[in-house]
Amino acid sequence: MEPEGLVVNNCGRESCAPGHRFGPAMRGYHLIHIAASGCGVYDNGAARFEVRAGQGFAIFPDDVSVYTADSATPWDYVWVGFLGERADALARSAGLSREAPVFDLGRYAEAALGVAYGICDDMATLRLGAQAALGGLLRLMAYIAQARGAAREDLAAADSYRRALWLLNANYQRPDFRVADVAGFVGLSRSQLFRVFKAQCGRSPMDVLGELRLSHAKRLLSGTALSLTEVALSSGFSSAARLGEVFRDELHTTPTAYRAAARERA
Repeated sequence: MEPEGLVVNNCGRESCAPGHRFGPAMRGYHLIHIAASGCGVYDNGAARFEVRAGQGFAIFPDDVSVYTADSATPWDYVWVGFLGERADALARSAGLSREAPVFDLGRYAEAALGVAYGICDDMATLRLGAQAALGGLLRLMAYIAQARGAAREDLAAADSYRRALWLLNANYQRPDFRVADVAGFVGLSRSQLFRVFKAQCGRSPMDVLGELRLSHAKRLLSGTALSLTEVALSSGFSSAARLGEVFRDELHTTPTAYRAAARERA
């Protein structure tokens, strides 16, 4: 986004009293609010949005808006207003619209708030504060855009993880079932699937598959009279020998000793 055609015309911050209400009001410029703490409600006439710390909302020109601080935990927010022939394109580039005016900064909240505060400081103290503030505005909108993209990626990762877990639980008893089957099912490479699992549960897909198989084998050993080969094949292991290797590596015992101990406890 080129800086021409953009001007920061308004900025500030406020610690609101409980229930503090602004509006209904109409402005002739774009206005971004970011909540640093607390929460409140933003109403743009078309919809009502609850906004908490780390989130923000965009007010568009000629919209009649009202925003109200929560009565128990009122918000402390900072705002930045801008106008110019490129203002609307800048808002769209950050993913903001009248239909979707609220954004969640997520892990970028602290950095974005720092930029917004810096815009206010530049406008108040620098001789060329307007130019400095314009640079801050572009950085601020970049953070908003980045956060929205990250949120979409997080949702996609959570969905991939959910679908992968479903497939693992449905198929772990098959000895021929592999992590590559999971990756193909969710449309990710094995390395991508590994990163999703590490982010979502702190374990690898192979770890989860192994835990499912081991837990099932323990249940069968404790509660049935199946042979070791039958237990192994019913739990997703290729053989009784492989079952024994896993028990020795993970539990420091043998399947036979585990079964005997379980029967003694029963």
